[in-house]
Formats: sequence, structure tokens, C-alpha cells
Amino acid sequence: MLYYVVHVYIEEAVATRWLDWMTSVHVPDVLRTRCFDSARLSQLLEPVRPGYKAYQVQYVTTSADRLEEYRQRHAAHLQDEHTQKFAGRFVASRYVYRDL
Repeated sequence: MLYYVVHVYIEEAVATRWLDWMTSVHVPDVLRTRCFDSARLSQLLEPVRPGYKAYQVQYVTTSADRLEEYRQRHAAHLQDEHTQKFAGRFVASRYVYRDL
């Protein structure tokens, strides 16, 4: 299994709106690409960054080919939607993990 993990620090002032949008629009859109089998959204409790809430979305896929398809065909468009909606209000980083 491969895990495409997105860490997001979002300003507290828009965190509720961001979380609603993520669960109702963005994560379902990512899953509709069929590059991932599932997704899990978690909130980071510690360490705290003042003025922000922190979350991670973990997308699960079974192959490097599917992950690469997501990156080549879908990621830019979906990330642009996120950036346009919450520009200047978040910091995001992306990682890929695998099971050992």
C-alpha cells in the first residue's frame, strides 16, 4: 500500500468552512479520480501552531502507477481549486509513505 498524505495548517478563522468543503467536495473529488481506494481525514492535536488548526488527509492506493496518474492528470487542477478557495489562509505539504 502507498499513502499520499497531505498535511494542512489552516487559519482558525476559516477552519470550519475548510473542513466542510474538504469533506463534502474536495476529498470526494479526489476519490472520483479512481486513483485512490480510500481517504481518511484526521486533526492534529499536538503540537499546536497558534492561530491555526492542523489536519492531514491520507489517501490510500495500491500502486505507484495510480499515484503517478493522480499526480500527472489530476493533482494540479484539484490543488488549484483548493488554493483559489483558501488562498493565503493555509500551508500545505505532501508526503508519500509505504507499508513496510
